[in-house]
Amino acid sequence: MEHQTHQEDQEASSSPLDLPEILYTLVQFLDRYSILQASLVCRDWSRVFAPLLFREVRFEDWVYPGFPELFQKNVDQVVTLEWKKSMTIAKRRRREIERRHLEQQGESVKALRSEQLPLPTLSSICLEDLASVLRPANAHRLRLLVIQGEMELRRFLLTILPQLPTLTCLRIEDSLSWQKISIKEIMGACGPSLLSLDCDSSVALQFDDSFQGHHPVAHSESTAEDTVGGGNSGGAPSGSGIITDNIVSSHSNIHNTMESLQSGSSHLVQQLRVLRLHKTSLSDQELLRLVQECPYLEELYLHQESGAALTGGHHASPDTSTEMISSTNTTTVNIHQWNWSTEFVNDLSKSCSNLTRLYLSPGCFRSLPEEVILKVLDTFPKLHILGVPFSQFGDRAMQEILKTRLKTETDQLTTKGSGTGPTLHSTAISPAPQKYRALTSLNISHLKGSRLSSTMLQAFLEQSTALIHFHGDEHMIRVGDMIADGLQTRTLRPWGCTKLETLVIGFRLLDNNGGDLQKIEFGDHEAIFQQLSLLSRLRKLEILKDGPTYTQRGRMKETGLRLLSTLSLLQSFKIPSWSMIADATSQKDQLDAVHWMAQTWPCLQKLYLPWNDNRQLTTQISYLLHDIGRSNIDLV
Repeated sequence: MEHQTHQEDQEASSSPLDLPEILYTLVQFLDRYSILQASLVCRDWSRVFAPLLFREVRFEDWVYPGFPELFQKNVDQVVTLEWKKSMTIAKRRRREIERRHLEQQGESVKALRSEQLPLPTLSSICLEDLASVLRPANAHRLRLLVIQGEMELRRFLLTILPQLPTLTCLRIEDSLSWQKISIKEIMGACGPSLLSLDCDSSVALQFDDSFQGHHPVAHSESTAEDTVGGGNSGGAPSGSGIITDNIVSSHSNIHNTMESLQSGSSHLVQQLRVLRLHKTSLSDQELLRLVQECPYLEELYLHQESGAALTGGHHASPDTSTEMISSTNTTTVNIHQWNWSTEFVNDLSKSCSNLTRLYLSPGCFRSLPEEVILKVLDTFPKLHILGVPFSQFGDRAMQEILKTRLKTETDQLTTKGSGTGPTLHSTAISPAPQKYRALTSLNISHLKGSRLSSTMLQAFLEQSTALIHFHGDEHMIRVGDMIADGLQTRTLRPWGCTKLETLVIGFRLLDNNGGDLQKIEFGDHEAIFQQLSLLSRLRKLEILKDGPTYTQRGRMKETGLRLLSTLSLLQSFKIPSWSMIADATSQKDQLDAVHWMAQTWPCLQKLYLPWNDNRQLTTQISYLLHDIGRSNIDLV
């Protein structure tokens, strides 16, 4: 009896753990809107995921083969779906189909080669997997769909998109099944809800009349018999009946159907608000034709890799260099860049006058003349955000960009400073329309400060009242330009960008040419901290280089860092050296400064300080933050 009990205990201890039970317990602690990132395989997925309502789901190669069926049963609140499946699973599934074919047909067909079997193609399998997930019953809330992987795009448009009535954003990434697609085809398939379209080089978006008489581009996987199931019976993968009836069996039928969709979708294209093109092969004029189809466009994003930008297609400009590369699809790859002119910018502004955001990557242009970017600022009155390759511009262009070119009446104060900091300098701006008043974001970090007119930048910051994000370089602002009439009057020229939430900037100290070095350095820190104290909405502040010094300042408690007590919303703070906020050699002063920041800025989450691998100081600061209840601050 005792031996039997021991044997039962041994069997119980060697039995496998009830993994679903463990997972079910764990997921109770998950947020109901978590992103699915599990890769475990268990016996009963439904018990694990049934209690969860996922809002964002990402399918990748590790996904359990039977999970799509569970997904469609248990998830009906999905807003974002990322489908990033490579050919790995599709090849595995086709091998399984081939094996079942041989088993069902018997020994007589084993001598046949695999290509002679009526097997579905890889792209058909990928398309079927996606369709099995995106049934109307569980896709009625979908807003964002990201597609990446081998898939025949025209079939995707015809079979998948019409099932997504609420889709507002479509992103197609790195699809190897490259072919030319008319923008009207996409809009006609998506319906009136689509507002944002994001495509890479796999989709050669075409303008209005380019689709007439065009036939789909053939590739190694897309042939006339490329149908789901390949016409076989009993050899389709599990769930193959889901979209078999919906998929058109030939390219000609798909072509005719898409032509009918395109013919009635002109009004749908006009609704598009965001167009993002990655490594596109359109020439200047073709891009213009495409944009003319979207008169209400608000954001245009054009991206090319620096140097050799690989793009697929046949619409590159005549002077574009071309090189052939070997790939599974034998696609011609172009190295394409644009050459914009002021006339082109004029035409572009007429086509999309509502443009508020324009992004141009450095790889887009072989050369971008200075007058072109100035023309962009002049011809788009509603432009809020401008992202351009500033590193390709000269000094004059940058000065013109930052210059407001307005008549201003300056009321300069003559009151002497009281020794407690610079007094404010009031500037009355004329009622004339301000040229860059709408700009909310500017990134000129690529441009070295030594090449930039500090006076122009100061004028820009004074009058850019809508600016929210600014990224500059290490030596961006000359402190003397922030002080009116020199250091003797101690009059500050305040920045007008009081809505700033992100500021990344460096300061240039004055040299001996401006006067006595001791007095100049004594005024620098007060001007900087006084200027920064006006930006009460700052959430991220990074001072990159130079700045005020502690040794010339004396005590911290009256001036300097303490002036920044107004930054109550600050979440991230970075300085280049301890000398800005404390004595560089005194750990007590450094600890006092950190203690003051932790107590004064309740929203502080990240603190970037020059640790210089001083582990002892880092440990002391960590203990300090723990003692005052601010251990949530990350020391970076």
